[in-house]
Amino acid sequence: MDRDTAVALVAQRLGNRGSTFNTQIINELKSAQSIMEARPTLPWFLLSRDTTLVATGGSDNTALPSTTATSTVRGSFIQEDDFGRLTINVSGTYTKVEKGDYNSLRGTTFYTTSALPTRYSIQAGTIFWFPTPDTTYATDIFYYQQDKVLTANIENEWLKYVPDVLITRATGQMAKYLRDPAMLTAAIEEHTALVADMDAQTIARRAAALDNDTGG
Repeated sequence: MDRDTAVALVAQRLGNRGSTFNTQIINELKSAQSIMEARPTLPWFLLSRDTTLVATGGSDNTALPSTTATSTVRGSFIQEDDFGRLTINVSGTYTKVEKGDYNSLRGTTFYTTSALPTRYSIQAGTIFWFPTPDTTYATDIFYYQQDKVLTANIENEWLKYVPDVLITRATGQMAKYLRDPAMLTAAIEEHTALVADMDAQTIARRAAALDNDTGG
């Protein structure tokens, strides 16, 4: 579903009041996306893989992706994927790097040595390596990334997979603005159910990817 179709659906649910509120509806859709991307539980379709980051020799840190999202480009790093571990690629051999907390790692011998990193910690928008890389290494990381924003008539991942999650929240916000309590209540109830379903789908997809072979 593209953005303008989503706008038309919101307008229809609000009683087809004409195009007067279209700009505000678009802003509410964009706001809904921002709010959903700030949740601690993020949907499967925001997962991204990056093999362009490098651990630079002599530097103890690497900046995480901080691209400004547009209608054509996905945006900044939100959070790492705990199930897709960060690895370092050494001539085609992938070595898992274990995560730790910065203060504990900084107080160890890892902080004063230089070698192939075996530990890392993420603080704000930066990966800190322990020990400091002795040469430059390619990395492989899966993380959640901001989706394209609805500044143009596009179909981003939200509108592709769970359009009504954004639509119901935007409808509720518009109903609040238009003082329509019945529509506000209906939109909140539907939005809550849709978010729960989206989270359940994310968990189910994760479970389906796990190896459940017990060897029996």
